[in-house]
Amino acid sequence: ALEHSESLVRLDPEDPRGFRMRARVRFLQDDREKAVQDLEKAASLDPEDYRTWEELAHLYHQAGQHEKALRAYQKILELHPSPVEVYYNLALTQQNLGRFKEAAENYERHLVNSPDDSQAHLLLGLTYLELGERESAQAQLLEAERLEPGNPEVAHHLGKLYLESDDLDSAQQWLEKIPGESPQDLANLGIVAKKQGRSQESVQLLRRALSMDPTIALAWGHLGDVLAKLGKADEALEAYQRAIEYDPEDFESTLNLAALLANHEKPEHARTLLERAVKLKPESDEAEVNLAVVLERLGQPNEALGHYLKAVELGTEDPRAYFRLAVLFALKSEKQESLKYLRGCFEREPQKYVPLVLGNLRGVRSEFDSVRYTPEFGNLLDEYREYWGEK
Repeated sequence: ALEHSESLVRLDPEDPRGFRMRARVRFLQDDREKAVQDLEKAASLDPEDYRTWEELAHLYHQAGQHEKALRAYQKILELHPSPVEVYYNLALTQQNLGRFKEAAENYERHLVNSPDDSQAHLLLGLTYLELGERESAQAQLLEAERLEPGNPEVAHHLGKLYLESDDLDSAQQWLEKIPGESPQDLANLGIVAKKQGRSQESVQLLRRALSMDPTIALAWGHLGDVLAKLGKADEALEAYQRAIEYDPEDFESTLNLAALLANHEKPEHARTLLERAVKLKPESDEAEVNLAVVLERLGQPNEALGHYLKAVELGTEDPRAYFRLAVLFALKSEKQESLKYLRGCFEREPQKYVPLVLGNLRGVRSEFDSVRYTPEFGNLLDEYREYWGEK
């Protein structure tokens, strides 16, 4: 067949049929690179033949040449817009290129004519997930399940979707439908158990998942959370360290590991981690407050003050930030700033901080000495007299 097709090419090198025939033979011989070359030649000789573009698009897609495949599918639609399967293939290519909005539109076009295509519903659901359209994603995944009950891929994505939405019962229901034991699905079941307060079961599931695949950073992070809650600080430290090892951008594990280290009298190590956390998530007021607390413990109040102020700028509701700002400004004799933040502290947690300030005033020296005799300070305390406790 190859000899005959080559004869056709030699007899008339301007006839695209010879190149198409040789391309098919070479494809059957698994010589795809030369098959593509022949089809590209055929397309150059007869650019109006959509069947050549179909074969080219197929080979481009198989080779992972998605940009070329995209152009080929678009050419097919220009020449012959009726084949329904082109919309599916075009959508799949756009999805591979990260062009999710266009992919969703073409999956929808495909499903107008093929509404029972469960795989298209699944892929459209995943595309909607990428677009952040969770309700549309859920609807498509449920339709895929209706058309093809028991598809483990659908159950996996529905379980994960419900978990991320904190619909824990639904998440567990779908994850338990998946046959066999995949490490990712076991990890997700472990996270469900953690959020439902089933700590021991969560540890077992997460450890089983990690025994199968120790590189799941998310599982290490959640395992650290559960172990810390159970009072197993050393094991929690190790779990958080493994989470960060496999995912250096794991903000939550970085933050939680820093908290554990600070509690273990290792403020320098905690500071390093918190500085990394602030870089990972500059909008986190929690990281800023924690870093400021550690800096104060390290005897760097001025640097701490800057991070408390940043936390307030980011909208923190943590009363510690307001209280420590009130103290630090009082120590600098900046009375108005001190009183401003003291008021902010009282507004957020008066039952704790009003008695704390009053207790502070009973000492020979007080952190609030620069403001304690001002009328504004006395008036502020009077506003919160109900929280004074014993006079």
